[in-house]
Amino acid sequence: MNLPDQLLHTFQSTGFMSGNTPVPGLAIDRPGLNPGIDLCPDAVWRDQSQLAIVFKYTSGEPSGPQVAAWHRDVWNLGIAPLLWVVSPQSIRIYNAYQRPVGMDDAKEHLLQTVQFVDEELARLDDYAGHLAMTSGRFWSSERRVRRDGRVDLQLLRDLQNVEQELCVAGLPTDVAQGLLGRSIFVRYLADRRIVGSDFMRELCGCDLRTALGQREQAYRLFDWVRSTFNGDLFPITQVERGTVKDKHLKLVSETLAGVDPATGQGTLWPYRFDVIPIEFISSIYEQFTYAAQDAKAVRASREGVHYTPVSVVNLILDQVIADSDKNATVLDISCGSGVFLVEALRRLVAVKDSSTKPSRALIRETLHRQIFGVDKSEPAIRIASFSLYLAAIELDPDPTPPKALRFDPLVGRNLFVGDAFEFDSHGEGRNLARKKFDIIVGNPPWTYGGKSSKGKWSGERQPPPVPPRSQDFAFVWRSMDFAHSRTRFGVVMRATPFFARFEPTIRARDALLKALSPVALVNLAALRRELFPTATHPAIILLARLRLRSEQNGIPIVTVPWTSRFSRSGTFEIAPSDVRTARISEESDSSQPLKATALGSPRDRLLLRRMEASATTLDSLLRALGTKLVAGIQEHLGDRKDASDLRDLPLLRSGSLKPCIKTRSLPRFDHETIHRTRTRDAFHGPLVLIGEGLRHARLSVGVSEPDLVYTGAYYGISFADITDERLELAMRLGGILPSSVVAWHAFLTASEFGIHKRRLLRVDVINLPTPSLDVLRSADAAPIANATRALGDSRVLDSGLLAVLDKAVFDLYGLNPHERLVVKDGVERAKREYQGAREEAEAATSTGQLETYARQFLSVINAWQRALNRPSFGAQIVRLRQESPIRVVWFQRVGTEVVDREEPESDLNTFLDRIGKRIRLNIRERLALVRELRVHAGNDLLVIKPSSRRYWTPATGLNDADRALGDGLRGDPR
Repeated sequence: MNLPDQLLHTFQSTGFMSGNTPVPGLAIDRPGLNPGIDLCPDAVWRDQSQLAIVFKYTSGEPSGPQVAAWHRDVWNLGIAPLLWVVSPQSIRIYNAYQRPVGMDDAKEHLLQTVQFVDEELARLDDYAGHLAMTSGRFWSSERRVRRDGRVDLQLLRDLQNVEQELCVAGLPTDVAQGLLGRSIFVRYLADRRIVGSDFMRELCGCDLRTALGQREQAYRLFDWVRSTFNGDLFPITQVERGTVKDKHLKLVSETLAGVDPATGQGTLWPYRFDVIPIEFISSIYEQFTYAAQDAKAVRASREGVHYTPVSVVNLILDQVIADSDKNATVLDISCGSGVFLVEALRRLVAVKDSSTKPSRALIRETLHRQIFGVDKSEPAIRIASFSLYLAAIELDPDPTPPKALRFDPLVGRNLFVGDAFEFDSHGEGRNLARKKFDIIVGNPPWTYGGKSSKGKWSGERQPPPVPPRSQDFAFVWRSMDFAHSRTRFGVVMRATPFFARFEPTIRARDALLKALSPVALVNLAALRRELFPTATHPAIILLARLRLRSEQNGIPIVTVPWTSRFSRSGTFEIAPSDVRTARISEESDSSQPLKATALGSPRDRLLLRRMEASATTLDSLLRALGTKLVAGIQEHLGDRKDASDLRDLPLLRSGSLKPCIKTRSLPRFDHETIHRTRTRDAFHGPLVLIGEGLRHARLSVGVSEPDLVYTGAYYGISFADITDERLELAMRLGGILPSSVVAWHAFLTASEFGIHKRRLLRVDVINLPTPSLDVLRSADAAPIANATRALGDSRVLDSGLLAVLDKAVFDLYGLNPHERLVVKDGVERAKREYQGAREEAEAATSTGQLETYARQFLSVINAWQRALNRPSFGAQIVRLRQESPIRVVWFQRVGTEVVDREEPESDLNTFLDRIGKRIRLNIRERLALVRELRVHAGNDLLVIKPSSRRYWTPATGLNDADRALGDGLRGDPR
């Protein structure tokens, strides 16, 4: 490795090299970018599996056109947000997610410029150095880099604009899309220099732009494409031949040449199809085909078809193809545009031949013998075929001459049009009947299509257990028909059935997990709004029959957190604390181990088991009281039942409940009929009303002393038939239900809250923890009623009064100080279902918050130390700059629990290297890999984590101390 001095100094000053050793992810000399790129970078850095920075060194000051060309190349890659240009005079950082605007200069994309002086380099390190990138600090502070400017999204937008112009000019949508798709494919061949000027003159007698603008020459070129690719790619219909005119072709030709279709003026055509990754082109076509203005989009949405992001594809294939046999076969029975199949082909070719020049024969053999897909949509299968052709051409080290590109057909041999549940029973699909595959992947439809999946199973076959309204379970069961005992599965599924409390859903979930054991789950629910924007449900990834490192009787669950970084970069941010294991023994004891494991800590689960063993449920309490939970009326739906006995009662329709409901200002019920009957007794006061929705993560609960009619937005409990103290008991229960204890329990156990919608189902409400009737009647519960009255009729709940209410409920349940912290922390995590609380959790931790964290950590560690008659630990908060991407707490055996402060270090990298030398561990390297470190060094213990508040809560201090003690019990030295 022979780096220029300025580039070496840049890497060392920003933490990308420790001495002369590159950090993990930094590739020098052979960065391995797309071979079509002209940039020739000197290095690239990948954050985990995603390319993040491209480094370019120039020995002289680069010209404006040079920088613009480099920026354009990196933008076309679409996966690297930053371009660093290092010259002897300066370092410039460019936004590579921003669309190029010219060919003369990239100054509009410039984010930072620094000189080669220590103060400037330290500023660069704070801004976008190695720790700033790996910790997410860069994304928290830099708002200009956004993935909505990325090449795939921009190209999709441009294609939709041109399609609209073509439709306005008289072309049907499918003809416009076929014309555009075929033209872009030809442009790809030209950009890759496969179709050159000599070939074009021989075939069409003119250059490419002229050919695409004239009907006779264009269709001569298109017919060659059809012949070369066996008609699989955007077939030319008679309707197209009869409707496409020169004006349509001219519009396409000029657009591809950089002419604005609206103004006719020349503009920059920024796209380079020899650089844009194939998987992006594939996904663009998939979204393009199902564009919002097309009726197909409505069908796609109804059938649960959702575009699969490349980041999800990579996450799955990283697991299922790792250590696989080089001849492994891959099947996707809901393949769509083939995004899984394209990346699988690329990886399998790499497994067979790690060189940069695999032979054409090896590539074609891998494609035809190992890659298979099925989809009911013929356009989708054609896009998958097109995508695989492109991938094979991209992998080919010398895809020339054009006449040598002829492929064997894919459709009917590798790709099949048909229903996943019957395609192999007739036609060409019978070629896959009884065939077994080594790897099964996919993103099957999630949404309920209006029919039971039980009807999908032919003959006398007993349908497997599937949750109601879940198509994806049926697809996975169907995939098993093509699996052997060691087949690996990686499937995107709807998350809610894995966490639901509905008994048939639990049985179906457990049956699937047992059939595919061992399994691991990746919970993507926190990213549901960003990851699959067209989906109405959250996603989970099911990984099955892998070689799991965890215990065989457990189910590893990775809960990917929401971060501001993901919303702009698309990069998953996973720390060790996000990986948990659900014990199968727990599954037999509780219906909710998966959700409690996915969202909770070991202390959450311990407290949950204790409370479920000692407390009762709301359902049991209501039976003891002789009353029940009643759903509100539906005013305008369904049948019509007599409701005259409810007329003139106060009516509560919707909105947040006040703790004490005043009925005088409410409208009166004036309907003669309602949907489904309710007894008059259900509306007798005193009433406790529970809102279906939640308010700031707490249940919305109100108590009404008078009679009251309420709608289906609420559940109601009447205390009218209770003989004594009925209003007092209602006030007590009305204070328990909106408390932190119940909110925490709902977050860990409710079917949808924390996973999907901010609401509770009836099954969730009746299983909420409550004290027994004897405890509710006891004097110990009286402070709860007093706190409820103090809250009164406030819509905006006073935090101080809520704290009084919470303390009263904590006391009633007998929670110790650590358990109270666990509950409060759970409510804070539940609040992250709301945008404001998410952003607050991403903010940098203050010194005061670190002190609170450290005290809770010490309260656990020193209890053990005292029990073993050993010296106590104390803590030093290493005071780093507020903008530092990490925080460090240093625990030492000093005989005191007082939290001291160490003076700040001027250089973070120097500080970490100094500590690393002392304990013989490359801290920066380890921190980049795992994000969180507990380092045991003699009598010292260091905790090093990102600066975000969510890593340093008081309850996290308890959990980190538990883990540190576990390190010692396992004999883990670090």
